[in-house]
Amino acid sequence: MKAWKTSGLIVLLVWIAIAAIIWFRNVDGAGVA
Repeated sequence: MKAWKTSGLIVLLVWIAIAAIIWFRNVDGAGVA
């Protein structure tokens, strides 16, 4: 159960990182200063 919880946390962090990258790319593409 502990291992499943750890892997789930890693997956969550990966999703947050991907969302942050996409968000920053959208901000850069929009040219918002």
